[in-house]
This record gives sequence, C-alpha cells and structure tokens, in this order.
Amino acid sequence: MARIALGFVVMTEYADEETQWTASARAAYIVAVEAASVALAAHAERVQARQGRETELMPYFNSAGTLQAALDQLREAEFDLCGSFPFPPVSFDDDEFDDDGDIDTDGEAVGGWLTVEFAAHYGIADEEKLIQAGRDAYLSAWPDQTPEDAEVRVTSPSVAIGELLHTVGLAALDTDNDYLSPRWHQVSVKESTEEDPAPEI
Repeated sequence: MARIALGFVVMTEYADEETQWTASARAAYIVAVEAASVALAAHAERVQARQGRETELMPYFNSAGTLQAALDQLREAEFDLCGSFPFPPVSFDDDEFDDDGDIDTDGEAVGGWLTVEFAAHYGIADEEKLIQAGRDAYLSAWPDQTPEDAEVRVTSPSVAIGELLHTVGLAALDTDNDYLSPRWHQVSVKESTEEDPAPEI
C-alpha cells in the first residue's frame, strides 16, 4: 500500500521478505534515491543563499520539511529492498526536545529563597503604534535586519511586547507612551527555607 506525499511515493507499511530484492522494490528505491538527491541539492542551495533574515525562515522550514520527508522515504524504500535501514528515522517527536524544565541551580542560598512573581495588566491604547514600537525594538536588537523582516517578525501586540521586553526590559512597560494604558500591577513575594523551589515549566 502506498500514498503520495510531496510528489513522491511513500511506503506506509514495512515490506515482508517477499518484497525484498524484487523489481518493484528496486524501482521504488531508485525513485527514492533520486528524490532525496533533488531535495538535498535544493535545500543546500537555499541554505547557502540565506543571509540571516526573518523573511527567510518559512521558506527554509518548508525546504527542510521536504528534505526530511524525502530522507524518510529513502529509508523506507531501502528497507523494502534489502531489509536494512541505512540510518535512524529523520522525523522526530517534539517530546525528544522536552527538557523537563530542568534549571541549573548550582550554588546554595545561605538565607533561603525568594520567589518574586510580577503581573501587570494594560489596555492597548493604540495597537498600530504598539506594533511599530515592537518593530523598532526588533530592528534595534538586530541591526542587520530590514523593515520588511520586522514586519514579518512583529505582527501582533503580544509579539511587540516581547520585542520591547527583549530590548529594553521591564522599563519598556513603565515608560510613558501613547500605545499602552496601565491598569494595575501586582507583585507577590514568597520566602522559603526549603530546597530551591524551581518553577514548573
């Protein structure tokens, strides 16, 4: 049984011994090798042409996805032909990158621990100005980028705030401006003498 993905034939089930060394398995393997070669060459060309701009990210990820699918197909086709895998699966599960929230807590606190939680609530007085401020902050942090890159990167108030915090810090929220209307602030401080209370992520 086969399906079509990204223009290539992709096997959906492992072949049994009866399919190994057959003409059909050999033909499918040749197709997979050619597809992987084309995908790799196209991806390498795109990578070499990159200049580090924000607008290059989505085309890059799309190209990487095509390459990943082609290599996975090659792996399946080789197994169907000879019963062996040439390399581990290229596709991965996002869980493989989970770090379980581990935080480096080297060092001991002599007087215990303090957990300070800060929350703020703002009204958006001028969304257009807020987004533009975020784009200006992005360009300030990444001077090699262009206004076009900033437009791709900062498309919403929340992203704009993220860029302002990255560039200026919390002071960006307290500075007088005409795009945010402060409503309330809340600070919670908790003291502990037990083991370092690392936050759950």
